[in-house]
Amino acid sequence: SDLNAISGMEQNSFLFQAGALVGLSHRQLLNYIIEKKIDAPSEAEEKREAIPVIFGGNTAERQISVMSGTNVWMKLKNSKKYKPIPFFYSFEQRLYRVPQFLCLHHTVEEIEEKISLFSQPGFFQELVRKQQDVFGKLNIQSENLEEQLFMPEEEKFEDISKKYSFLFLGLHGGAGENGTIQKKLEDLGIAYNGPGPASSRLCMDKYETGLTIQNANIPGVTTAKKTVADLTKKADEIWAQLEKENFKTPLILKPRGDGCSAGVIRINTQDQFQKAIDFFHSGRACIPEKAIHENHGQIDLPSGKLDELLVEEFIITDKVVLKDLEISWQPVTDLVEVTIGVFGAKGNLHVMNPSQTIASQEVLSLEEKFMGGTGVNLTPPPEPFVSKQAIDTVKKHIKLVAESLGIEGYSRIDTFMNTKTGDLIVIEANTLPGLTPSTVFYHQALAEPVPMTPREILEKIIEFGKKR
Repeated sequence: SDLNAISGMEQNSFLFQAGALVGLSHRQLLNYIIEKKIDAPSEAEEKREAIPVIFGGNTAERQISVMSGTNVWMKLKNSKKYKPIPFFYSFEQRLYRVPQFLCLHHTVEEIEEKISLFSQPGFFQELVRKQQDVFGKLNIQSENLEEQLFMPEEEKFEDISKKYSFLFLGLHGGAGENGTIQKKLEDLGIAYNGPGPASSRLCMDKYETGLTIQNANIPGVTTAKKTVADLTKKADEIWAQLEKENFKTPLILKPRGDGCSAGVIRINTQDQFQKAIDFFHSGRACIPEKAIHENHGQIDLPSGKLDELLVEEFIITDKVVLKDLEISWQPVTDLVEVTIGVFGAKGNLHVMNPSQTIASQEVLSLEEKFMGGTGVNLTPPPEPFVSKQAIDTVKKHIKLVAESLGIEGYSRIDTFMNTKTGDLIVIEANTLPGLTPSTVFYHQALAEPVPMTPREILEKIIEFGKKR
């Protein structure tokens, strides 16, 4: 039905999946296309330190974790220091060492399906037989392959601690980001990326994060007015309590402790509030596009049962539209939404340039935050709309915010900034921010006075984790 003379070459395209099924890495496959031969890995490549990279999980952001973890794995494959070893964290929280072929699938569910397929009697043996036929036709020596195909191997964190000295967490939300796995790794004596258990636990709880920032009394820094709604109560009871506490619509609803975009929705009326609460109670995987009102896309929901919901005032921002590379900026409140990456040792954090986030709808979607070609980020926010003095003030504020939260290693803080003064209204802190190919964390590293490539900033993150 169709001939593609030049195949698509996204990192997990079918071309690379097919190559991976016989053990060819991306580099080796492209080299073969050019040179019609495969060279054996060099001795230098084999001497690199092996580092497990974990991705997957069972949270609303598990597919973003697959994108983050596999992207970290691919970028570190070019490192002269580290040799990344991919590990998949299943929906049931089982850990598997997996071959390259499984890393090139888009979802947790696809990877789990392939693990099940590999375990069927005779399936893997038949694959190996077919491999040999392919190698003969292409004149490839199997011992020269960079990515040997093997059966997925289940392991435990205890097993990993005996083989490796560092583990790279590519998980988002849940046990991977709330301090649970961090505590386990510390007990096992294995280093890891990102903040420690206490800071991870605090930053995952968006309500406690807000209280901590308020109690820090940093001049020029506040958080949005917020309260915790008890979901064991009926929606009309919760609404009455919100009115009693002088909350006005529009409001933002979000889980108290989950990833940065899971379950976040703006509501404008009591009827919309009732519909949203019904969805949070429903056990469904998502709120379908426009199910509550016309101005929202699909909203992924947390996988577990929620007993509490965070309710926040909606912050009105300037109206900024980017079309055909031209900026249309309508001042309203002098506020814009920005996200800011930090990295470094505790007490010696470096703050990067903020990235102004422009949403197509009322709340940034997962796709706009993490997928190429969907979201718009301006790094740093453009002059003359935002002054350099305001940006410098933001950086000073963010350093104090991060220190008050006990952040170390690296993190990303989401906030509203005043374009005139640099004052902040902090939204949340992400202790394992997305590291997908399109994440703003890489944009900001490249915008540094001495630019850092994605691989270089990942190597820095590893070094900070080792020196914790």
